[in-house]
Amino acid sequence: MKNYLGIIFRNQFALFYKYGYIFIPKPHLIQFNKNITPKIKRSLIKIFKKLTPFEYEEEYLILHLTKNEQEGKNLKNSLIRFLLQDVVAIYPLSQRAKTVIESRINPKIRIESPIFEEILPKIEYHIETTQMEHGIEALWHSCQVEGKASTYIDNIGWENILKGMEHRKKGNKATDIQRGSYWEYLITYERYSYFPNTTLGYFYDAGQVFSYSKGLPGFEGSSLHAFLEEINNHEPGIKFTEVVKRIESDDRTVSYINQTSTGATKNYIIAPLFLMLRDDIRKCNDINQAKLFKNLGYLKTFEDSFKHTVVLLGAFFGFSKFYDLYYDKLNLRFYKECQQPKFVNTQPPEAKKKNEPLPPSSINPDLFGNNYPDIHQQYEELTAPDPTDEPSIH
Repeated sequence: MKNYLGIIFRNQFALFYKYGYIFIPKPHLIQFNKNITPKIKRSLIKIFKKLTPFEYEEEYLILHLTKNEQEGKNLKNSLIRFLLQDVVAIYPLSQRAKTVIESRINPKIRIESPIFEEILPKIEYHIETTQMEHGIEALWHSCQVEGKASTYIDNIGWENILKGMEHRKKGNKATDIQRGSYWEYLITYERYSYFPNTTLGYFYDAGQVFSYSKGLPGFEGSSLHAFLEEINNHEPGIKFTEVVKRIESDDRTVSYINQTSTGATKNYIIAPLFLMLRDDIRKCNDINQAKLFKNLGYLKTFEDSFKHTVVLLGAFFGFSKFYDLYYDKLNLRFYKECQQPKFVNTQPPEAKKKNEPLPPSSINPDLFGNNYPDIHQQYEELTAPDPTDEPSIH
């Protein structure tokens, strides 16, 4: 008897239980000798990295399955058929998942202890980092930014982004970071000081982030703080662009500019821009009404500083925040209001009348280009008679 670990959706198990059988792809199975070794756990992590991501860990189950040796001799299929009686045990991904699943599943079914719970953080970490990557891609496309996002990701440092988000996940404050990069402090930063609740206030925040990155407790008492205080006392409603102009032209801020600039990377602009747009997005129920999109043309005048900001915002909020807007920009072909041409049925009239598939000779190779031989072969494989009703396992 051969033993396998197989990964399926919890909803799939409900159908499996109802109908008595399931087909599981070979890549979703691991053969093992009933011992859960570190190698087995690593293999499970690799499989999860190739599966549809999940929001809650109760959405997946790990099944212990068996097949006898005879069934495993002549397997040629990529899908393996299991019967319900092939299930030995059902494992959740966590104790929380076990509790949730037990409350929703047939009370006859036993859910085992979560012996794979230690692999969950690594699976979740992969999903989270992928969401950050896709978040950057989605926002970059939605804002119709020119150039490659990778250039600005490299400037910031992907590891710095990941570390900053990890600090947030752990509940750390910017003041808790020890010898981190500037970007870690910026991503982790939240306002706790009594700074003006205006556009100018975000330049105070940027000064605070800079001071933390230098190992200082705050920037109060600095020449930058005095400079901003002077503006706040006389022009509290000053516009963002005007503040930037003042910073770039005042002798008191020369040192600050020099220490927050590397080529075209101007942190003294990126930091307040990111923090301001981040707070605004947080408040918006409709992402289309966010300042980021309502003032997109104006924001693009900040050029590279804006592009760095888009990267930071995309990573900070992730794909889930922007996917709806992104899909609208993509003009998805299955959307009702899609403007792209629909598929045209080129089936000959005689084939339509007979309600039969086209023979291979009727397939136009021009539709597939150089891939035509593969399409032809796939057609033959799909239409060939199945030599066996019951796939076996090797």
